[in-house]
Amino acid sequence: MKKKRRNIVEDGLTKEDIDELWELLGGRDQKPVEPVERDDKTEQDFYNDLQNRKFKSLPKQVQLHEMMVEEGITEGHPMYEEMISAIQDIVDYEVGRYEERGGTGVYNIPLTREEYVVWIYVIYEALQDTKIIPKEYRHLADLF
Repeated sequence: MKKKRRNIVEDGLTKEDIDELWELLGGRDQKPVEPVERDDKTEQDFYNDLQNRKFKSLPKQVQLHEMMVEEGITEGHPMYEEMISAIQDIVDYEVGRYEERGGTGVYNIPLTREEYVVWIYVIYEALQDTKIIPKEYRHLADLF
């Protein structure tokens, strides 16, 4: 016997509650959202993104890493421990959020610009079902 699937959206709601929600959303006769057509990403898009992605659009841990590289902060520098500690705090926070949402297993977080762009393009590859990431960055794709 097939079990009836539970509707978690309407679970525990009365018909009046659902009608009220639809009213708040603008009514049941809303026109459907049309999907936006976009060109597929290419290897050239990858290189452009790697070179031209704005600093402010990068995650905080990547921004901190780039600042360290730019300022020449390496092991032995007075600010090295402080910067690494800040990056570690961000990583710990992200991993904690992942686990709170029920994530299990390994969760890698990009720390460099290259890793971040590869991380994004891994998603594009999955959506497009084609290889986009160049061979010289393919080893980073295995992290994600």
